[in-house]
Amino acid sequence: MKSMPWGFAVVMLTAAVVLFTNLGGPRLWDQDEPRNAGCAREMLERGDWVTPMFNAELRTAKPVLTYWLMMSAYAVFGQGEFAARFWSAALCWGTVGLTYLIALRLFNAQAAFWAGLILATTLMLNVAGHAATPDAPLIFFSTLALAAFVMTAWKPRVRDALGDLEPAEMRHPAEGFPASWWAALMIYGAMGLAVLAKGPVGLVLPTAIIGMFLLIVRLPQSAAKEEEKASSAAPVAGWRIGLAACLLIGVALGLEALAGMKAVVAVGSLLVLGLAVAGQTQRLAWLRPFAPLHFLKTCAAMRPATALLTVLVIAAPWFIWVGLRTNGEFLEKFFFDENIGRATSAMEGHEGPFLYYPIVILAGFFPWSVFAAPLLIDLVRRLQANEDPWRRGYLLAVCWVGVFVGAFSLAATKLPSYVTPCYPGLALLAGCYVYRLSQGLATDLAWRRVALGSLTAVGAIFLLGGTVAFGQFMPGSQWMALFGLVPLLAGIGAIVCFERGLPRLGAGALALAAPLLVLLVFSLGLPEVDRHRSPQQLVDMARSRQGQFMAYGTLEPSWVYYTGHPIPHFDAGKLDEAIERMRASEDPVVIMHQADYERVRKQLPADAVVIAEANRFLKEEKLVLVARDLPAVETARLKKRDER
Repeated sequence: MKSMPWGFAVVMLTAAVVLFTNLGGPRLWDQDEPRNAGCAREMLERGDWVTPMFNAELRTAKPVLTYWLMMSAYAVFGQGEFAARFWSAALCWGTVGLTYLIALRLFNAQAAFWAGLILATTLMLNVAGHAATPDAPLIFFSTLALAAFVMTAWKPRVRDALGDLEPAEMRHPAEGFPASWWAALMIYGAMGLAVLAKGPVGLVLPTAIIGMFLLIVRLPQSAAKEEEKASSAAPVAGWRIGLAACLLIGVALGLEALAGMKAVVAVGSLLVLGLAVAGQTQRLAWLRPFAPLHFLKTCAAMRPATALLTVLVIAAPWFIWVGLRTNGEFLEKFFFDENIGRATSAMEGHEGPFLYYPIVILAGFFPWSVFAAPLLIDLVRRLQANEDPWRRGYLLAVCWVGVFVGAFSLAATKLPSYVTPCYPGLALLAGCYVYRLSQGLATDLAWRRVALGSLTAVGAIFLLGGTVAFGQFMPGSQWMALFGLVPLLAGIGAIVCFERGLPRLGAGALALAAPLLVLLVFSLGLPEVDRHRSPQQLVDMARSRQGQFMAYGTLEPSWVYYTGHPIPHFDAGKLDEAIERMRASEDPVVIMHQADYERVRKQLPADAVVIAEANRFLKEEKLVLVARDLPAVETARLKKRDER
């Protein structure tokens, strides 16, 4: 098949189905969803498009673009879960389309089909697409910047005399970066919007991806061959340096574990490593991209002045405006606490080992992560083959993944969502591999069997283990364990097809199973899990009392969102303030932990009683709703009426 004119339509339709089906079904999930959705609602109700506020307090976690998008959706669809998540789903859908177009330019239509389909059916992209968070805007605009780079740096593919598409070629191989000012404006304009979505990371990391790629491809080929020859002439020295580097990394990881200073140890290790090999660069070809002169020339070729000016024009007006409106408080907390602080110290308990993200990707890129081992083996071989026409496409995808994983592995605060913007790059690599697999061109038969066997095993484990787990933690929801049948049967079917020499049919089984699995998990599974979130019942009861709803010792953002107004919150050490507020209110309703209630019950007003209680979801805690009994409330109302 020379082309797939229907491939783009199939990919986009599949992505739309898995992303938008029952999008507004589950309630907003704590912590981030109700904070973002509630912030957008409060801004809309105040008519304020500048200052983010949630629960009547300044929200400094993220810039404003996500809130603007939600506000526009509220205006069209009304306030609710679907509107809050609409732009997340739409932008992830757009990311799938951009990934298809990138793969089409770098590789071919079949690889583009698989890249788009794979991205649309990974778990983490669907998490981003089903969540009212800034992740989807960052993913989309980062991908848009890289798509603009690919479309302007590579020539459109043309057909040869036989009608086959020729391999893609760069417009300016020596420079790498597009020569057009308009191309630079498109690339950095997308990054400017990414900055408005999530901050400096929207500029720094996409720029680093392009920069890393250019540092490699701009190397003079003749000099590179000389370096390879020199390095091969001294294998002993190379092995010594490699061993020293491994030992250095081991020491660094040990110090990291002891001291927790990830960024300091990492930077120090790189400096020591650089000093150790300073006199050996002629024997290490892989260090040549970082030679100072070459590095500076590459940076200059990327038009840094255009980059800064474009991003400032797009993002700076709002940052300046919100800084003036908040007397600098937003800027101080956002840049120092939310950016520098998260990089240098683990915040809110979000930490992990150095290999945290490779493990996270294995889970988040499921079901396609089962091909991780054969994909890596195949990728190394193809990067070593200088004659491979897709080599530069592979290289760009590797830089895409490596920059995000490397940067956030060095940061102290770790969350699975931080590396989701590299999933389009992973999809490019996986799409090329599955395309070759479907054509019977993948030669690692043993690893293919391991991959498909792993898929089958995951399905079996989920089917059996899920029955027990759901029965224990979510009684009545054991039927969700049947989701495991999808990877189980798909794995078995694919194994049979590949072993019988039917690779296209085997790949087709995977292509059908992946969307079905994602659809079941997000359109049926999440609403079922949401059904067990019992604390929402307490919020509904508090609203029915129409009194002053307060929180003592605990506050979930979803309570604020679903009550529709700010909730006064008192820390556990501020009991006197809470009691004073209760006595001042005609019908106070307080939500708190049962343990806190037992500890302070004797100090509460005599007519304060527990009117409802509920277990916290997946936690060994119980929440109680404390209010004055209804006769006391009615007496207070009559007394107040008589005083009038």
